[in-house]
Amino acid sequence: MAAQLELTNSVSAQQVEQDHTEQTIAIVDRIKEMRAPLQDILSEADHLAKKTAETPMRTNAYQNLRFAARDLLALINDVLQVSDVETEKLTLNQLPFDPVKSLSWLRHHFADGLPEHQAVSFDFDEIISVPVLGDGDALIRACALALAHTRDENPKASIQFIASGFGIDSQYELQLQIVVKTNQTTHQQPDLQNPTVRRVNSLIGMQYGHHHIESLTDGYIWVLRIPYPVVEKTGLNVSPTALLGVKVLLVEDHAMNRMLTEKLLKQYHIDVDTAVDGADALEKLSEKTYDLILMDLMMPVMDGYVATRHIRQSDNEYLRHIPIIALTASAYVDETEKAQMFGMNDYLGKPFSPDELLYIMARCWQQHLRMFGQPVNNTRQA
Repeated sequence: MAAQLELTNSVSAQQVEQDHTEQTIAIVDRIKEMRAPLQDILSEADHLAKKTAETPMRTNAYQNLRFAARDLLALINDVLQVSDVETEKLTLNQLPFDPVKSLSWLRHHFADGLPEHQAVSFDFDEIISVPVLGDGDALIRACALALAHTRDENPKASIQFIASGFGIDSQYELQLQIVVKTNQTTHQQPDLQNPTVRRVNSLIGMQYGHHHIESLTDGYIWVLRIPYPVVEKTGLNVSPTALLGVKVLLVEDHAMNRMLTEKLLKQYHIDVDTAVDGADALEKLSEKTYDLILMDLMMPVMDGYVATRHIRQSDNEYLRHIPIIALTASAYVDETEKAQMFGMNDYLGKPFSPDELLYIMARCWQQHLRMFGQPVNNTRQA
């Protein structure tokens, strides 16, 4: 009887654990879906900023809109990181970005004091503005977590954020210092075993950086160092002719994302058709020649993985090598590795900026041209 009761309790516990896991996965999936409307906001803000006559008031309004969207993205990322999803599972974009412009969001977010906190002061005097290759969002996430943790642990302390950066040949060394002054001989330094500090460590380590604590008589300095490769001065700026005449198939089930991305591509004189799911994409590919495919991953009817597998197994040699870029709301390694395993050439996490999308497209297209040359008479085989 006791053995039967123990077995029943064990089965019940396993069922509860399974239900909890399924519920967590469902919540995480819904949170990821928040990135789609966030993508719409960022895309439309960029479109309006480039198309509307510049005035100080309009420029400030668009900047505030992007800052607000980035605040929302930071909240989404924080929720995902504490929902049984480990930071180490994140995958990082490798895109040109300007550390100065990326770090400006921190000033916007932390410079104002709160009732329970002093304002954080910022010093960017010693940082050089230069495009580097890496993940600007991961940099911001690490700094934001470190600053928020420092401010929470030392609510009455004076906190200064100092950024310095310099280039050596093709390498750029970014040094970030969070200087904490408590005016007391005893103070609370970051606990390296604290979950937030460990996430900061993971985000820095994933970028081949490191951090350490330096003690002061009346406080401490939390130092974060990250090396970045320096890229060409053009950075994310794609030549207007780099994608001129390229025929693109955009596969996206989210109507607003589809409309805004199509509008962006047409601004650059890119010939673009759209498909609402993988099955629709395969039908379009059987009827018309394309040079590049932008493929959303999570779609009804047929998702991006299955559609890509069909394309790569096609009897048509050109389709087997056509560049496919995954557009994914997931920021985790398993999704990007799965995309590559199914035969996609590159990936871009949502939300992305127009410049990031165009940069990835141009990079992927140029790689394809170097390997296979300019397409000639790509007539589809039935």
